[in-house]
Amino acid sequence: MLANVISDGNGCLISEYGLNEDAAQYTYIRRDALVAALSDGILVIECGAKSGTMHTVEAALNMKKPVVCYYTDRGGDYSGNKKLIDEGKANALSSPEDILKFTDQIRQSKYNALSHGKQLDLYAEIGSELQ
Repeated sequence: MLANVISDGNGCLISEYGLNEDAAQYTYIRRDALVAALSDGILVIECGAKSGTMHTVEAALNMKKPVVCYYTDRGGDYSGNKKLIDEGKANALSSPEDILKFTDQIRQSKYNALSHGKQLDLYAEIGSELQ
């Protein structure tokens, strides 16, 4: 089992479930919330409107984490990206430069907050800059 390989090899395994519990459809939503909690922000590259990625996004938004979506009309299923942008839940990114700007802003905001002993509110700082 992968969990045993990770834990036996001095790796770090973070889960709300025990090592012997099998993955099941109902566990993915809680896993996605854990991914959001461990993230400084969410960058959605491609997701459908009913994709599991939407659970991660909703969890991140509930935690006041910044969410951005890459959006293009060149093939693929970007219906989830479009929905998030249209509903005002995510800012649109359309180029590699936009993505780098987003990650740089997160890194800089995190550094500034940590160096000044402040709690991070990345959404307030970054969300307004990307609009």
